[in-house]
Amino acid sequence: MWRNMILGAADNVTKQQFTELENGIYDRMKDVNELARNIQSDQISFLNTTLATFLAIAGLIAVLLVTLYTTANIRIKKASEMIEVAKNLGEEADNKLADLERKQEHLENVITSKELNEKLDLIEKLEKSHSKMILQERINLMLNQASRSIDNSKKYFSFVDTDPEEIKEIVINARNQEISLEVEIEFRRMDATVLVAGTGVNEEKLIKSTESILQKAIDLELRGKSFEAKYRRSPDVTI
Repeated sequence: MWRNMILGAADNVTKQQFTELENGIYDRMKDVNELARNIQSDQISFLNTTLATFLAIAGLIAVLLVTLYTTANIRIKKASEMIEVAKNLGEEADNKLADLERKQEHLENVITSKELNEKLDLIEKLEKSHSKMILQERINLMLNQASRSIDNSKKYFSFVDTDPEEIKEIVINARNQEISLEVEIEFRRMDATVLVAGTGVNEEKLIKSTESILQKAIDLELRGKSFEAKYRRSPDVTI
């Protein structure tokens, strides 16, 4: 294109003018080439910067993705382990529940078994018998104490031929009370024996009756001491 323009203008210009025109065109082309190189350099620099930025961002994204992937794998692994643990715990709980149900069933069978009921009845009878034996021992202890008080009363209420009728009457009444208490003691001993052997004895009444006998015997012994001190003047009697 430039050559055609030069040939077209050659008819109208001189050689010097042609040379100047050619130099001008060359300078113009030189400037255009320089501008093109600058533009190309700027574009390459821009592309390099853009590419570097893109690579940096891509690197960050890659690191982030790797981190997320690693974290996700760790969490998935932990979740899998927890699921496995939960599964094992569930199986263990099921086994224990089944074992508990078997034991409960066995216990129910034992509880409802005839053999156990017979043993429980025997234990109950032994407990009642033991309780009655303890009560019998308690009754006998009180009756023995009452007998000792009556024996002491007999020593205090002694007959003397020279006693006036009034004193003899006191001794006779004491003797009658001693005999009455001894009879009651024997009856209570028989009741205690029957109590252990079987039923038919009211335990509460037996206890109250025995306590009453003991109290009467003690009172009689105390009256005997007073009688001894008053009418026999025994120095070794303590009231």
